[in-house]
Amino acid sequence: MKHLILLLFTITLAGCDRSPDVSQSPDGEADTSMDQPGKPGISGIPRGKTTRYGLFRERGRGWVQKKEGSSTGKVIRNAKLEFTETTDRIPLHKGVYFGYQYWLKFPPDQARPSYRRILIHPEMTLPDGSRVTRSERTTGKRATHGIVTAIDGYTLSEDYELVEGDWTFQLWHKDNLLVEQKFTTYWPEKESSK
Repeated sequence: MKHLILLLFTITLAGCDRSPDVSQSPDGEADTSMDQPGKPGISGIPRGKTTRYGLFRERGRGWVQKKEGSSTGKVIRNAKLEFTETTDRIPLHKGVYFGYQYWLKFPPDQARPSYRRILIHPEMTLPDGSRVTRSERTTGKRATHGIVTAIDGYTLSEDYELVEGDWTFQLWHKDNLLVEQKFTTYWPEKESSK
């Protein structure tokens, strides 16, 4: 009996060293899946999710920067945005900003992980006559305890960007799809005449 109690006590102590670290995700849920070897989302394999999506409005102007790899050759940096409405249907008007807020979980030792952002959209004809249906670029954000939170999206600011159809935003790390968010743009005038 003494040996059995001693054996149970030893097994219990050994089990304490294997308890997963629990971190808090942005939505307040406890999350242990990155820390459980042998399970999907195992340590070392990043993952992510959309926390909100829809329409945003600018509270503070960012600046336009030339960016190779974007559909239009430019991006807006550091705009201050405010979430206004959850929707995946986007009316085509200049000045509309649509997008999604996301969080990604990487191993905690990655202070600034890099990942690919792919945008697939309806065909646009740019001022130079070229036609584009997608863009791809590598990005990196600062991680806190392995967590990256950010907003990604698109501002309809030029006439040639006002194209009806499906838009798909994807975030990839190597061959792993971390986040995918879809939107459909439409002409409100066509909707109201139905």
